[in-house]
Amino acid sequence: MDTTPTLADPASDDTRWVGRRRFARVGRVLPVAFLQIVGTLLASRVLVGPGVGTGPAGPPWTRHAFSGAVDPVHLGPLAIGFLVAGVVVLPWRWRWPRSVLLLTLATTIGYALVVSPRGPFVAALTMALANAWLRGHRWWVLASAALA
Repeated sequence: MDTTPTLADPASDDTRWVGRRRFARVGRVLPVAFLQIVGTLLASRVLVGPGVGTGPAGPPWTRHAFSGAVDPVHLGPLAIGFLVAGVVVLPWRWRWPRSVLLLTLATTIGYALVVSPRGPFVAALTMALANAWLRGHRWWVLASAALA
């Protein structure tokens, strides 16, 4: 008889498995959430182009042959909601990989339609695509990637 504790065994006092499983669901999402939300917020605030910042004597990344300056993008509540919603559903990617894939696809497309996208706003979609591929939903991944 297998005595390995599981989540369904409330009599078990061994919480190592619960902690590991919870980390697999949520802990691995945290770097993706940070990358998507903070990275996109920072990328939307950056001014790019000649004459931006301190001018020709500015930092090296402002000295390039770009045709014009690109203004920062203002992210409204709807855009930030799309960024956050794409990450919030990721902990359920193992139980419902197709649903999470479709939700992250919808939030990514929604974000791209609301603002001029910059930065790593596709991080959650990338994680959902990889997870669905590993779970065997190849056609869903190919269709979602083509649509994205």
